[in-house]
Amino acid sequence: MPTRRRPSKKSSKTVAPKAKASAAVKSKSVKATPKPARPAKKAARSGGPKAKPTKPVAKPTVKTAKAPAKPTAGAPSRASKVGKPAPKPRKAKRRGASVAGDERAAVMASIADMLEAAVAANASVIEAEAGPLGATAPVADAPEVVVESVPIEEPSMRHVGTLYSRHLGIDVAYAWYGSCGAPIVLFPTSGGNHLENEDRGLVDALMPKIAAGAVQAVCVESINRDSWQRKDLHAAERLRRHDLWDAFLADEFLPFVRAMAPAGRLTVYGASMGGYHAVNVAARHPDLVDRCIAFSGLFDVHRLLDGDPFWNDLCYYHSPEAFIPNMDAEWAAKLSRVEWVIATGEHDSLVDESRRLISIFSDKGVPAIGEIWPGVFGHDWPFWREHLPRFV
Repeated sequence: MPTRRRPSKKSSKTVAPKAKASAAVKSKSVKATPKPARPAKKAARSGGPKAKPTKPVAKPTVKTAKAPAKPTAGAPSRASKVGKPAPKPRKAKRRGASVAGDERAAVMASIADMLEAAVAANASVIEAEAGPLGATAPVADAPEVVVESVPIEEPSMRHVGTLYSRHLGIDVAYAWYGSCGAPIVLFPTSGGNHLENEDRGLVDALMPKIAAGAVQAVCVESINRDSWQRKDLHAAERLRRHDLWDAFLADEFLPFVRAMAPAGRLTVYGASMGGYHAVNVAARHPDLVDRCIAFSGLFDVHRLLDGDPFWNDLCYYHSPEAFIPNMDAEWAAKLSRVEWVIATGEHDSLVDESRRLISIFSDKGVPAIGEIWPGVFGHDWPFWREHLPRFV
């Protein structure tokens, strides 16, 4: 895992990021220079999201009249434990095999039922080949024959788990959709959690590609409610907590996603506040991200400070509109290796921030797709559901 660095300013050498704050959200200490991420203590799964068995596909049940006799050889037990798949029925013994007593009666009764159905369609042919049906054992003496269904194992399309963060000192929830394909990390909006993108239909919009095995969607919980939205905290403390969140993403979560989904390019996506998270983490850690899609985002943290004049280096290094213009040639080259998509509607209240970021990329020579959707608001879920599948 490459050492995390802050983007440098254009004027001089690469500026190393300041040491991490010493206290986590739950007052757990962390080292100033984090070590490479280690696997979670209790991994949610070993080679991909945990598989879930689908519901059994019921097979037709063939019944004959009930009688107090032994079950047919190989018939599954009715007393099998709930939750365990019933054993597959054994094949009937071949003609000429020795079948004694009640077992023979059961087999013959089943055959009688099948012959009776066939007789209705072509009685003359059946009678010529098999003789009178009365020659078989009486149907009343045969036991009930039940063919039970067997669960079919298929890859899980949804798995919810947690990953412990040593930076934050908490378990961070995530929801994983799909079992193969390139990973895409979806951030929630300002007040959302790891299930917001599912609840709002964004995961459904991607489901055709998830089901086809083209992508895996990973929705991660944010700590916005404990950082930027904590208006009772001083701006410096809110920013410190956000910086720990950034460390969690760079040192723990993105390496975890890459380890679980090593194939394909890693994409980060977000809309509104999620768009800020996507651009901020991709610009600060371009070695960890291959593609970044940001809809209706904000990219200047002054907006998050609510007019507070507080400003320091940490604010600067978490404000893409501030640090990207001052990147030197080395960092601009790193950003050029990331595929950028910046888009929103023409009437979005944040459209100017998208326009400025598109212009900043252009000035730095960083290729980026910039879209301003004409005649629409753009800052809402229907627009994000409509446009995201085009870029995934």
